[in-house]
Amino acid sequence: MFNQFDDLERCALRPGNVQSPDGWDGVLKPVVARYQGKLSRIYFRADAAFAMPEVYEFLEAERIKYAIPLPANREKFKKCCGKAA
Repeated sequence: MFNQFDDLERCALRPGNVQSPDGWDGVLKPVVARYQGKLSRIYFRADAAFAMPEVYEFLEAERIKYAIPLPANREKFKKCCGKAA
């Protein structure tokens, strides 16, 4: 996890077969705790792998603004655009 200055805040070494959001709380929560009360606003940006209810719930409970895209949905794309992506 990097801050707005591209400084490393926290990381986790995991086996190569682990999904990217697994263990998100062990990385994100300590960083949020470090900045809570020191900054007026905290923003979080992640890829679609982090589009999980528990991540959204944590961020909203902590009043953190976030940008997390929804995962691609091939069936909805085909209905909308008539072909697979």
